[in-house]
Amino acid sequence: MQEPAAPSAGQNALATPTYDGVLSLRRACVDVGSAARANEMRCNNDAGDTHHSRIDMTLEAGTFYVVVDGHGQGEEGPFTLEYKTVP
Repeated sequence: MQEPAAPSAGQNALATPTYDGVLSLRRACVDVGSAARANEMRCNNDAGDTHHSRIDMTLEAGTFYVVVDGHGQGEEGPFTLEYKTVP
């Protein structure tokens, strides 16, 4: 779990360029009560191909949580998470 902060509003991009994973962008780390996935803002498995994930989204300034998970059962290991913001 990564906790990137968006210092100012703008277009943000998250990507796993070298890892076949799933990205989830969240408002909070955990969901409370019966609101399963209520804090999930965006989720992506395959962006543009079948092996890389990417989320492009305009965000207000604040703190957000990023979950990187393996695509399938047993898929784990090192990965690179790219984060870019354009004001």
